[in-house]
Amino acid sequence: MDFKDSKKSTNKYLSFSNVCYVLAGMMDTKNLKMLNDLSDANDKSVLLVRVVRKWINHILDRPLAIISMDLILEDKEGNRVHASILKKFISCFDKKINEYNCYEISKASFASYSNNFNFHAFNFTTIDDLLCGKIPANKCIDVIGIIKDDVFVQDITKKSGKPAKKLPIDLHGSNGSKIGMTLWDSYAVNVRSYIENNPKEAPVVVILQFATYKPYNGAPGISNALGITKLIINEELPEIVEFKKRLLQMIGSETSSSSFLSPLSIRDPYVEEFVNDTDFGNVGEVEDIETVTFSYVFIC
Repeated sequence: MDFKDSKKSTNKYLSFSNVCYVLAGMMDTKNLKMLNDLSDANDKSVLLVRVVRKWINHILDRPLAIISMDLILEDKEGNRVHASILKKFISCFDKKINEYNCYEISKASFASYSNNFNFHAFNFTTIDDLLCGKIPANKCIDVIGIIKDDVFVQDITKKSGKPAKKLPIDLHGSNGSKIGMTLWDSYAVNVRSYIENNPKEAPVVVILQFATYKPYNGAPGISNALGITKLIINEELPEIVEFKKRLLQMIGSETSSSSFLSPLSIRDPYVEEFVNDTDFGNVGEVEDIETVTFSYVFIC
């Protein structure tokens, strides 16, 4: 997966296979480099970075088969790089590395650093840019929008034969544009759980950090990526607060947009199947009942 932000990008990859301890003191900063300035021969480089994302990488459909602990690192110029810590070193670093904290890194050392310079946590791609095809397929992106349609989590079977949960739903921008979004497994369940536990909450603003832009059947779409994607729902973040302000401004100018503030509901697949696939008749039309297998009572 390729990581790119609005400023600079790097295709470099860092492996901390030789890193197994944390230094308490500061490192020599005379060799401080930005991520884009690194080279394979530059062994003495010192990096000052923030951990934007941290996750455990495992074999597909086997969460206990851990491969590595992976990180997305960002320097103060906005350059990002994918880094990995091998499984045998995870115990050394798991509790010492935290998302959004700053660190100094050299080839054989890793030290904490005070966060005294500005980072941009998100590099949002607009839904309009996704719809216009400006973003290459399989690009890793950050996107923000609202969910305004009822949630219907599907139970499906993957090609591997293993069960999965799938939530196909639209993500709407503050200007009314929308794009198809598919969330899988825990991401789908987390959205459903949030709406179940907050039935009167509206609008439901979500951020997908490190999502995947992946057109399907010619239509643009986004999805969570295995492990790396971070789902944020209605948290008090500046980005979400600002998005809600823009949304309210739009609603104030367009009365037809009031549906953006309507509470969502959870759709039950079994009720959906019964309502959509059953032929109903009037009670007076029933002449004979041979076997009663189940019954539904509707109270109006």
